[in-house]
Amino acid sequence: MTTTVTDGSDRSPAETLRSVAHYLEQHGWTQHTYYGPGPDHAPSACLLGGIGICVYGRPVDDPESYVRAGSDAFYAATRILIDYLNDRDDFGCGSVGYWNDEPGRTVEQVVQTCRDAADDYDRRNPTGGAA
Repeated sequence: MTTTVTDGSDRSPAETLRSVAHYLEQHGWTQHTYYGPGPDHAPSACLLGGIGICVYGRPVDDPESYVRAGSDAFYAATRILIDYLNDRDDFGCGSVGYWNDEPGRTVEQVVQTCRDAADDYDRRNPTGGAA
């Protein structure tokens, strides 16, 4: 399974989230920072850092930048997560980053949430509709 693309434009938000889940399982997960220990090209990552890596094809200084090429794909994936977490009433904090960083959060929860949000998106958009 490929976990990165050059700009994320050829993936649906659901495919991006599944890639993030796979990436975090393979390279590790962290909190309170986009990237943690690991090789420069494939470090451990928080949820937002993982989305950035899977969209931009590499770790970038500010994956949340609106001016970066591919940011539409980054924000499409985060919107899917926000919608999913809001529907589950598991998003009182209002930020994907804060949700990732909540005390007691586990990599298993993050990975499963990415997969569940992707599945939910696919159910709601059977023809691959725009995020």
